[in-house]
Amino acid sequence: MKPSITLIVSALAIFLQWNVAGATTITAVANGNWNSGSTWSLGRVPTCGDTVVIPAGKTVTVASQENLVPCGLPVIIYVSGTFQFTNGNKIDFPCGSWVYLLSGGIVKKATAGGGSSTLISICGYVEWKAGDGPISGIDSLGGHGTLPVSWLTFQGNIKDKKADLEWSTASEINNDYFNVVWSTDGITYTSIGKVEGNGNSTSVNYYSFTDFEPASGINYYKLIQVDFDGKQNPSDVIAVYNSAGTLAIDEVHLAPNPVAENTVVTFTAQQKCSATIEIKNASGQTCLSQSATAHIGTNSIFVERLSKLTKGIYTVVISTANGSSKPAGLIKK
Repeated sequence: MKPSITLIVSALAIFLQWNVAGATTITAVANGNWNSGSTWSLGRVPTCGDTVVIPAGKTVTVASQENLVPCGLPVIIYVSGTFQFTNGNKIDFPCGSWVYLLSGGIVKKATAGGGSSTLISICGYVEWKAGDGPISGIDSLGGHGTLPVSWLTFQGNIKDKKADLEWSTASEINNDYFNVVWSTDGITYTSIGKVEGNGNSTSVNYYSFTDFEPASGINYYKLIQVDFDGKQNPSDVIAVYNSAGTLAIDEVHLAPNPVAENTVVTFTAQQKCSATIEIKNASGQTCLSQSATAHIGTNSIFVERLSKLTKGIYTVVISTANGSSKPAGLIKK
């Protein structure tokens, strides 16, 4: 399929961005076989993570079975010259790889004839086979299994009452930023920070983030990778245990009190935590319940819908995974 001018410009932009981001560029400097170091500028055969350039006037021949899938990182190839295959030979690229045919570039079988065993595959998909005939630029092969980020590691630990998170990526495509989200139950997550990504890169990139207010007990963290176009790609979840002492919620106040419809519950917390504000009647039954995220220091939570309560005296209790606050009285007028 012939790409649009937008695709062509995008391909060139990606080429420049990947090089700026530190990708290794290897260029054909002689006519020769793919698996011969003398063909290439770096004196070695292209491998995963490389940006490969076959310039105009140069011919690179695949004369054996080449499989780059096991090493995992995508390969980006720009062909302005000739990329050809001898009979029955092929090259298999990892997911996320692309072959961009620029003006004057051609992919073809080195000898006459067609067939289906002479081919280029990406992520297990046959993108071109000799039976399709030669293809020339401007065109592209790829798009299967393209992952915006190839995750390598994600880990966290508690140090000096803080949760230090570290992660790394093997490659990035169109990566705008990482949204760091946190939870104490592993179900409901809250965004606690943002770390800029590296756009497009085939180098290993290292990142870190510090949560200065981890809750006591288990803290769950997840990374939401966000593309420049807004698409999201979540990481695995990690659990970090904070052995700090029992969480204290105290100094609970309400204003206004007595209450007609709404009030603000103010309290202090020693640790960041997920809290539940419950309003109980004289029999101990919960009449209203509201979830909140508490942070170290003073917290003010707006509580509404109190007009549903009948007149009388109630008790406000703030509960966390590590205990409950001392009850505070509430008068409904």
